[in-house]
Amino acid sequence: IYLSLTHLTNQFNLKIGDNGRGIKQKDIDRNPNSVGLDLIESLALQLGGNLESDYQNGTHYTLLFSNDS
Repeated sequence: IYLSLTHLTNQFNLKIGDNGRGIKQKDIDRNPNSVGLDLIESLALQLGGNLESDYQNGTHYTLLFSNDS
């Protein structure tokens, strides 16, 4: 599991992830209201950020949000 927060010129870059088996798209489609995904999406919404996900070689989320948040 990793967590990193980087300050860029006008924004922050928060990365969270692991190197586990990852999440399959069919599992997300079957259970779109999982608590973990809800928490991540809620954080992105509260910060007014842009959330990107990658499920290759684990599960990885990148959240970009401005210094104003």
